[in-house]
Amino acid sequence: MRRCPFCGKVTDDDSLDFCTHCGAYFVVRPGGSSPPDTTRLPEDPLERGETLMEVGRFSEGAAAFREALQGRPEVDDATYTRIVDAVTGCMLGISLQPQAYKGADMPLLAQMMPDRELLVDVMRRLAGSLDVCSIQNGVLGLANSYMYLFVDTFHIYTDARDMEGICETARDDLRAMLDRAMGLVDAYPGRGPGPLEWLSTYNSFVEEVLDTVSDMVAGQTVENLDRLASAWADASRPTYAVMVSNGFLLTSQSAAAGKLSSRILRKTGNTQLRGFEKVYLAGPKG
Repeated sequence: MRRCPFCGKVTDDDSLDFCTHCGAYFVVRPGGSSPPDTTRLPEDPLERGETLMEVGRFSEGAAAFREALQGRPEVDDATYTRIVDAVTGCMLGISLQPQAYKGADMPLLAQMMPDRELLVDVMRRLAGSLDVCSIQNGVLGLANSYMYLFVDTFHIYTDARDMEGICETARDDLRAMLDRAMGLVDAYPGRGPGPLEWLSTYNSFVEEVLDTVSDMVAGQTVENLDRLASAWADASRPTYAVMVSNGFLLTSQSAAAGKLSSRILRKTGNTQLRGFEKVYLAGPKG
């Protein structure tokens, strides 16, 4: 099932590359060009990743990019730009579902380019593409992909001061998305929470995370922040990131729940954020 990023129409046939309602391709293509032939994929993994991303096969495209980066100590500007362009284009062109995004393992791809800012750069590109959205549902689709990346930044960045900066930018970006959506129409009114409700929920979550991180930064000395950042960077995995992910999941579920369930889910989500603060400040174990 695919939702058109242009008109919002849902198409049940996953084999189609275009919307049966408005005729737009599901993946943004320069000049309205036809989709590439995928019966024979390129042998070069970088080219293969670009092709797969162009037809909306996000997780497979990310896997091809990881293959292309194997054994590369550094990534040149041209290669990095191609990856960012392909990832951004795919995220703008399809209604990316949570499982498809999770299967791509974007944090792992980002970690293979430690001298780059993959997640943040794609977030910036998405936020700068609001003008392609002509309905509220399109803004929500863009915000969904943006939020996937935002949550994953906590798997990459171990310095609370970096987290604070990312949260501040995300807050501003989500506010801009909400403002943009308010001037557009909802293509599917009356079917549960609308795009504005979802966008408001995302905005509130980012602000709650920002408040948590800002309290962490304000309550620590520079020396302790440096120590924690270094300790978490050396850890095998940042366990605090799971709590941010859980908090986002619970907050998202609360948007679709009844009043009582919504309050319970939000309260549990806030507990996860307090746990994130506690775990981060305690430092990695072992």
